[in-house]
Amino acid sequence: MDRTLLEALVFQRDHHIDGNVYKACQCDFAYNSNHIEGSTLTHDQTVQIFDRATFSGTAAVDDIVEARNHFRAFDHVLDTWDEPLSPDYLRAMHRILKSGTAYAANPVMSVGEFKKFSNVIGGAVSDVETASPEDVLHLVGDLIDSREGKSVRQFEGVCKRHGLSGGYLRLCPGPLRGHVHADDERVHVRAARHLPFSRAPRAVMMTRRGVAAEGDECYHSYTTGELAHAG
Repeated sequence: MDRTLLEALVFQRDHHIDGNVYKACQCDFAYNSNHIEGSTLTHDQTVQIFDRATFSGTAAVDDIVEARNHFRAFDHVLDTWDEPLSPDYLRAMHRILKSGTAYAANPVMSVGEFKKFSNVIGGAVSDVETASPEDVLHLVGDLIDSREGKSVRQFEGVCKRHGLSGGYLRLCPGPLRGHVHADDERVHVRAARHLPFSRAPRAVMMTRRGVAAEGDECYHSYTTGELAHAG
């Protein structure tokens, strides 16, 4: 993790500085991440919620709650970026993301836990194999072990199976640990702001060393300035 970037994000957050990298990361990550999940919020509404905890227009209650939860999850990553990635860390992130939503009141969804029941990926363009509940912990361990030091193609192979219920596998929001999503065919990348994995066939990943395109063995660096001017 680039300490300069970390320090800039924390400083901007703690001093409530507007129009900066921290706000851009918060709003872009929350919008794109939740949009993959089917959120009806627009980007402008997401920014309004971040700025004023209110917005114009209409949206589902869960969409609003999860947008605010995503802001909290990003802050959690800033505060714990040097903690080791572990199953407990992933559970905690999932609990933050889904806290207060309708999923949290549904015991089948296992908010803050790995799934207890088999699931399917709705709307997929092709059949998607999901992990059985009894295999999840082992596969999550493989995912964590494979996260560093391998190509994106190798890493994607471990990511393809879905381990959490009530949300695609979102490892962490932000350019600190990596941002992993299961999307359908397309991946949209705006500079270093939103870096999802697709289910198939393409993938993009950010690690602490930078951004890697599918199949790359090396990692490309980025700077705080590049993030600030990303369009």
